[in-house]
Amino acid sequence: MVNFPQRWRQAERFRHEAFPPKPAILNANVDSATFSAARRLAAGQVRAEGDILTKSCELAAEVSAALAQRIGSQRYQLWFADKTRFSLLDDLLRVGVPNRFYLDWLEKTFTPILREVLEASLGRPGRVQFVIEPSLFQASREAQKELAASTLAWEPGANGTPVVPATTAASRPALPQRRFLSLKDFVVGPSNRLAHAAALNLLDRPDSASLPLTIYGQPGVGKTHLLEGIFSERQQRLGEAAGVFITAEEFTNRFLPAMHSRQLGPFRKQFREAQALFIDDLHFFSGKEATQREFLHTFETLRKLGRVVAATSACHPRQLPGFLPELADRLQGGGAWEIELPDSETRRALLMAKSARLGCRLPLDVLDFLSVNLRGNVRELEGALTAIQHYSKVQHLPVDLQLVRAALGQLLQEARRAVDIRDVETAVCQVLGCERKTLHAQSRSRSVTYPRMLAMYLARRCTQSSYAEIGHFFGRRKHSTVIAAERKVAGWIDAEKAYPLADRPATWRSVAAEVERRLRTG
Repeated sequence: MVNFPQRWRQAERFRHEAFPPKPAILNANVDSATFSAARRLAAGQVRAEGDILTKSCELAAEVSAALAQRIGSQRYQLWFADKTRFSLLDDLLRVGVPNRFYLDWLEKTFTPILREVLEASLGRPGRVQFVIEPSLFQASREAQKELAASTLAWEPGANGTPVVPATTAASRPALPQRRFLSLKDFVVGPSNRLAHAAALNLLDRPDSASLPLTIYGQPGVGKTHLLEGIFSERQQRLGEAAGVFITAEEFTNRFLPAMHSRQLGPFRKQFREAQALFIDDLHFFSGKEATQREFLHTFETLRKLGRVVAATSACHPRQLPGFLPELADRLQGGGAWEIELPDSETRRALLMAKSARLGCRLPLDVLDFLSVNLRGNVRELEGALTAIQHYSKVQHLPVDLQLVRAALGQLLQEARRAVDIRDVETAVCQVLGCERKTLHAQSRSRSVTYPRMLAMYLARRCTQSSYAEIGHFFGRRKHSTVIAAERKVAGWIDAEKAYPLADRPATWRSVAAEVERRLRTG
């Protein structure tokens, strides 16, 4: 008698061995819409190719979403999104990768995390295996060929941007060329005179100028304008030999794909053979060690060739967070020049120049009013002029003080609420029990200099006044005196030094904190 159940089981076993079930495959494409979409996949709320997702595909989607949640969207986008493929069969998670570099790096870096995520999804320990996926390998090779084709033919164009090769230009939309600001439009005043002089020296005597030129300061004070002005002037004088102008973000965005695809040769050729390198927003490199080291070697190559290097940053190279010490040293080797917030004199000149370019000439009383009451950066001044021009045009009214107050009501209120030097002076006198005239006296005794140094430090920290304005207020002193006072007090605060003139035991930090509290509470 034929044993049908037994024969049926044998046939099923043979079919399973000959035609094993395909694992559920999920492309690792989880980003910001990431988590919700993957959770919907895991919950079975969407369909793939018209069929209800299998349990394995649900688990693969769940692992994808959990991994993105665990390591963060930015890191996930860099290493997994569009570059890997997940497949799950029983307790084995296979991660398809495009090449050996990805296999070694992901296996070394993410295997423990993937095991934890997989165990949480399965409810039991699982296995993780990295394999080179043929389709991903082919896609990676095509991308490398395209990158090589576009970078090998790279040459600096008239504005320092790459010229797209003829073979790829037809397949890409034309990008508008960047227009650089002119050095002639840069308004010079006490707040930026040193940086401007260093820029002119670099233009006129590049062979003898100290390099690199580093310009730093708060946002909106004109760092990029000055850097673009230098480059624009070099373009007029040297044409295509002017060099390369690039932001730190663009440098990073070109370096990372070149490193991952092992195409660093063409990338380095772009920058290390340039006649000059102008790099904006250097603080973008903070915390990016590999990019910093690449830029450091690029700078060293250009320095040995005697090429010009200039950069801008949000703060002094020594104060850049997450920066390599050797890179910070080199950045200040040629001199680091600060551009401060514009003082009233410079604000008035800026308002005159920018209103003339807008075709909105301001009466003298309006200029005086704005230069005194608006103490922010250049962008704030530009925004105020745009608001005045728009209000005048819509209301069909001439520009006068009444119109300016109406157009800038909220902005003027914010400016009035801001702390000024007199507020700092009052608070320091209240906390230390000294008279106002003490802070302006010419004496060099500690009973006078220490309170004044603290007031200068806090005026710089709590107001938008420039070094020159603070020095002038406290006894017509030079801006270098204010800089020295700021550095000394900051050092004493960091070292938790005792404040020697206090009636009871106190530190410089506690005294400064008390003054700031008075400023906040009024």
